[in-house]
Amino acid sequence: MRHASTVLVISHDRELLTSACDAVVTLEGSGAWVHGGSYATYPEAREHRQKLMGDRLVRWQEEEKRLRERVRIFKERARYADSWAKRADAAETRWKHFVDAGPPPAPVGDRHMVVRFRGGDSARRVLDLRKLSIDGLVRPSPRRSISASASA
Repeated sequence: MRHASTVLVISHDRELLTSACDAVVTLEGSGAWVHGGSYATYPEAREHRQKLMGDRLVRWQEEEKRLRERVRIFKERARYADSWAKRADAAETRWKHFVDAGPPPAPVGDRHMVVRFRGGDSARRVLDLRKLSIDGLVRPSPRRSISASASA
């Protein structure tokens, strides 16, 4: 059953994300990106995106090196022939604009987090959604238990 409204689901339950979501928004690095498919295809899509980001960064670095070398060569030639001075200045301006625009974002490294709840009542159950049902989206399941703990 499709709904005309948007539902934001934040979960670590991959089965729920696979069956209930048709897009995944990832907050990472200094921004966000949207995978327009279910969570079932998300890991491969993220890996592909990371590879593309790495490739773009490598290409940018190679182009910056090529432009810098071109400036060096043109300036060297301009030392011996005045006709190269304008070309050297133009090449340097192009290189500076390229560098000022900055490189594309680098791939985001994976970080493994350890969450620790401190305090005497950290094992207290705050929320229990085992019998939660959203018509056409989530059925209650005796084995699905979503709970959260609170820290003191």
